[in-house]
Amino acid sequence: MTQGDSPDDRFDASDDEALRWAGDESLDTDSPQKSSARGALSTGVEGGQDASNAGAAVASSTGGALQLVALGVIAGIYVIYSVGWVAAVFRDPVTLGALLPEIMYQLGEALAIVAPAVWFAVVLVLTRGRRPLARFGWLAAGLVLLVPLPWVLGSAA
Repeated sequence: MTQGDSPDDRFDASDDEALRWAGDESLDTDSPQKSSARGALSTGVEGGQDASNAGAAVASSTGGALQLVALGVIAGIYVIYSVGWVAAVFRDPVTLGALLPEIMYQLGEALAIVAPAVWFAVVLVLTRGRRPLARFGWLAAGLVLLVPLPWVLGSAA
């Protein structure tokens, strides 16, 4: 590089060709609404359609962040439920006389421990693409149904 050259002079259009794949030209065409919303957000332009698109984009990103925080809080509650089931299982060990009832009881305890995590995952998968109200409704139903009552109420011993 010589003293008079700028860093941009070192590169020419053929260098950009190395960074592209065949068919990228079809991806370069943005719809006017997407590009105007992106421009309005980046430059702070206020007026007409650009401001309304920018406002909608900001509102949807704020709503998405709020939903993500709510999902994190609910996931934390489900983790606490699993810990509560583990504590209840270890606090009150049950020994039954026969082998089959013992196995079935321990299977029930294991399923009770993993039920909150399974419920959370299944709700997230099955409500993908649906309204957030439906997702949070099912998650709230799980919060009611999966409460570790033996841990909450304590032992009757």
